[in-house]
Amino acid sequence: MIVTPSRQYPTGVAMALPQRLALLGWARATGGLIVEDDYDGEFRYRGQPLPSLAGLDGLRATLYSGSFSKLLSPGLRIGYLVVPEALAGRVRRYLARGGLRVSLLPQPALAAFMASGEFATHLRRMRRVYAARQAVLIDALQPVAGLLELRPDASGMHLVAPLAAALRARASDAEIVLRGADRGLTLKALSAHAQLPAPPQGLVLGYTAFDEAQIRAAAARLCDLLREIAA
Repeated sequence: MIVTPSRQYPTGVAMALPQRLALLGWARATGGLIVEDDYDGEFRYRGQPLPSLAGLDGLRATLYSGSFSKLLSPGLRIGYLVVPEALAGRVRRYLARGGLRVSLLPQPALAAFMASGEFATHLRRMRRVYAARQAVLIDALQPVAGLLELRPDASGMHLVAPLAAALRARASDAEIVLRGADRGLTLKALSAHAQLPAPPQGLVLGYTAFDEAQIRAAAARLCDLLREIAA
């Protein structure tokens, strides 16, 4: 079973502790293995993070995976997998047959960066930056607070803004995405991630890759568009 307990995409929901314990109980009872993808686990802005499944499990039935793509750069193409000791031999044999998939050149530099403590400093700095950018986005969208449901998210790199009833009555999220593209806005529809007769309606808004001025400018265009649709 593959899970993202730190943060589910796109909803942003984190798996509660009782659910984590129940999942580990299932693995112990059935002999199953859990692959834990620590998606957005490093970018938590408020509250204490819940312990990982691998930590709760003592790394017995859990394979813990992660990537440096969002933490540093996708150009590194470096990920990692922490496996139970009982499986380490099988993983090594597989790698010996299949060969390495990651360039050797950046690995020593990355290891030195982490050992120096600068990597932890970088993560703390980016948490502050991203939390501030999320706050700017929510503030900039306040003129349409009656059309979007705006709630701060405790973690992650995007914000989900469900459509309020007044806006849903006028347009679907997919239609808003199309009309936004005509104004230079790159939006994502929440409904595009669901296969349901009546999928949830909302906008998935990324904010971490933009500075405050860019966020406010794009939010102003989105506010104009939503007011026009709701008029």
